[in-house]
Amino acid sequence: VENYKDFTLPVHAFITFEDEEAYLRAISLEDAIGNNPLYEKFKNEFGAEAKFIPTVEPTNIIWENMHVTPRQHSMRWIVATLLIAFLLLLSACIMMYCKKYSVEQLKIYPNIPCTTLPFNWTTLDKFTDAAIDDWYYLRNNTGDYTSTGVLLCFCNDYQDRYG
Repeated sequence: VENYKDFTLPVHAFITFEDEEAYLRAISLEDAIGNNPLYEKFKNEFGAEAKFIPTVEPTNIIWENMHVTPRQHSMRWIVATLLIAFLLLLSACIMMYCKKYSVEQLKIYPNIPCTTLPFNWTTLDKFTDAAIDDWYYLRNNTGDYTSTGVLLCFCNDYQDRYG
C-alpha cells in the first residue's frame, strides 16, 4: 500500500499528567529539547515537531471523528440535508395523493346521514336490493356518478346488526 506510513503515523496523543508540576515540566522540556539529538531523530522520523497544547477533558472529545476533515464534515451535512429534504418532499407528495384519493371517494360515496334519505324502506329486502343496485351502477359506470348513499347506509346498518 502506498503511503502506508502516512496512514499509520499517530497525529495526536492525549497525555494526562498526574499533577500541575508534570505539565509545567513538559512545557519547559519542549523549549529545552530543541538541540537534543534524540529530538532530531524524532523530528526526522515523524516529520513534525512535538508540541504540548492544553486541551479539554478527554470525556469531552469525540475521538472517532478525529480523521474527518472540515470539508468532509460539510459534504456529509449537505448530503444529509438533501436526503431529508427529498424524503420530506416524497412524504408530502404521498400525503397529497392520499388526500386527493380520499376526496374522490367522498364524491362517489358521500357521507350523508341515513335518516335524510328520501326513501321509505319498509323491508330489509328492498333496502338490500337498492344497495346492490347502487353498487352495480357505481361499478359499471365510471365518471362523475355519485352514490345515493344507500350503499353506505346499508353497509353501516349491516355492520350494526351482524357485527
